[in-house]
Amino acid sequence: MVRATALGIALCSLCSLCLALPASAATVRWINSDDGDWDEPVNWTGNAVPGAGDDVIVDVAGAFPLVTIRQSPLSGPQITQYFAKSVLSREAIRYTGGSLNVTGDATFESSFFWSGGAFNAFVVNPTGTWTFRQGFQASGSGLLGIGLGNYVLQGTSVLGNARGILGSAGLVQIASGATLNIDAGDLLGLGGGSLDIRGTLDRRAGAGDFLMQTSGGGNAGTVRVRTGRLQYQNRNFDGIAQGHTGTFQVDAGAVLELIGAHDVQGVLQGDGDVVFNNPGSPPGTTPISLHLANYALGGTLRFSPGAVVRLVGDGTIAKADVGGSSILFEGNVTFAERVSLGLVNTRGAAGGVLRFADGIATTNGILHRGEGLIDLGGITSLAMDTQFLAPLEAESRIIVSSGARLNLVGGATSPGIGILGDGTVLNRGTMVREGTGMARISTAFVNEGELLVEAGDLAFFSAAAFENRGRVVVGGGTVLDRSRAVYLQTAGETVLDGVLFADEVRIDGGVLRGNGQIGGELGAAGVRGVVVNNGEIAPGNSPGTLVIDGNYVQGASGVLTMELGDVSDRLVIGGDASFAGTLAIGFVDGFVPMLGQTFELLTYRSHTGSMAFRTLGEASRGYAFAIAFGDQAATLQVTGLAPPIPEPASIALVGIGLGLVAVAARRRRSLAATC
Repeated sequence: MVRATALGIALCSLCSLCLALPASAATVRWINSDDGDWDEPVNWTGNAVPGAGDDVIVDVAGAFPLVTIRQSPLSGPQITQYFAKSVLSREAIRYTGGSLNVTGDATFESSFFWSGGAFNAFVVNPTGTWTFRQGFQASGSGLLGIGLGNYVLQGTSVLGNARGILGSAGLVQIASGATLNIDAGDLLGLGGGSLDIRGTLDRRAGAGDFLMQTSGGGNAGTVRVRTGRLQYQNRNFDGIAQGHTGTFQVDAGAVLELIGAHDVQGVLQGDGDVVFNNPGSPPGTTPISLHLANYALGGTLRFSPGAVVRLVGDGTIAKADVGGSSILFEGNVTFAERVSLGLVNTRGAAGGVLRFADGIATTNGILHRGEGLIDLGGITSLAMDTQFLAPLEAESRIIVSSGARLNLVGGATSPGIGILGDGTVLNRGTMVREGTGMARISTAFVNEGELLVEAGDLAFFSAAAFENRGRVVVGGGTVLDRSRAVYLQTAGETVLDGVLFADEVRIDGGVLRGNGQIGGELGAAGVRGVVVNNGEIAPGNSPGTLVIDGNYVQGASGVLTMELGDVSDRLVIGGDASFAGTLAIGFVDGFVPMLGQTFELLTYRSHTGSMAFRTLGEASRGYAFAIAFGDQAATLQVTGLAPPIPEPASIALVGIGLGLVAVAARRRRSLAATC
């Protein structure tokens, strides 16, 4: 970019050196049947070099001269300038220096060897088109130049020089069926001009970087990168994207880098790498757009730091490194392999899904906005003290998909790290809290899979909704902290062997079981939270004790399930109890109670109401019970035992006796019928 700008300024500064344009106009022909120089008058009709008003024809019947356009030794330090109104050449041209300025059309039907000089550099508002029927062979060691006007490359052109071509404006077109081969060099800088690719641009040889700078046009044909890095830069500072409906083919080991605003609608394929690079783009800057319907790249798609990338339609990206970019997605997009990312901003359109099928490896995390959702597959580890997943807007969602695992590691964290935002995290897979200290989740949270608190503590520090529809396990020695809001379960189960803090634990469906403790500040002195049971609570793990360090309310649909044994289930309520619904009693496996045996099932500060009684399993085989709700405890007494089960021999004798009675009855009926 610096090289292009510097040379453009240098060329423009030479405009003051332009010669006065002759006023006369004529057709001037090349008359030398042998090789010669353009600036030699003897080679032209009228013994004069063509002027700005002349139509020039280079066509010698029966001969094949090589015409050389050069920097004249008579020009000294000034650039030699040649002028014409139009040019038609059927002979080979060798262009080694100077500046050929044509205001109309220039057509070169034979070979064109270009090793120096510039086309149309100093003519104001040219209207013509330069057409190279057989392309051109550029081999100069310095920088070649194209000025104003339009240029059409037909046939096969070759850039085999050390630097490339610089153009200040106009259009360069690689015509349909034509090829521009890049064999060496490092620059094709069209500056304010456009590159219209309808044929093939082939980086077929050379090493290192080759930079193409244009301000318009696009690829409607084929761009192939066989070796090195081809940098395709859009220098349109108005943010207008260059549209590409053709094919980009990137071979293994090669790199295509798109810089600035591009809209890739065509095929992107091959086993090489592609880089999307528009660094430092402010919000609202035109992104690089990729339409996934024709995406077939086997290599790695890389987003540079700060790049803004728009993913359109449904499709799969095999390999990706999204760095610290911004990703806009409008369809169902899948990154098939594990993705490395830094600080990534994402925004999804309604109905859009950005799926990381094999998880992410992040140094920072994801800031997500919009109505689309982020879907995490595979295994992802999130350091809750340094990294984050953040659905920032109310409609934004991040999902841990079925079969996936999200490990929450790391210690104590500030409120700005962890899982945070105004959106929702939906767990359909497995989320595991590991490590030490307290990790924070401050989004709305819905669990349809498994949430396992295995080590350390996990806090939901938000008034946003929490709902369990799957399985939550709070291991011994751990804390699940929901002390600022409601812990809601509508289905599934909670296994509590640690501590659950909540202002309210509401079991509207499923079961809560375990040997843990429920508590949370309610605000009134001496009272810690409330548990509302409209589903099922089953203290212990066959058997055990569940402690509620606050009030307990059991609704009409609630069930309290307890097992009797040598050690029985107990529910310890630190506050007041309000009973309705059902008390269901069963036995620990193998337990046989004694007549008159009593069990203290519940303790509380005070109670109101009562519960219907139901027996389960073996306890339903004829046992009788009496329950008494005292001032601060409820006890159950065995008032009747089940009848003994007959021994197998006794059952057999009873069967034989019944059989003999049946035979005698049949005989009596038979005799009566005979009589």
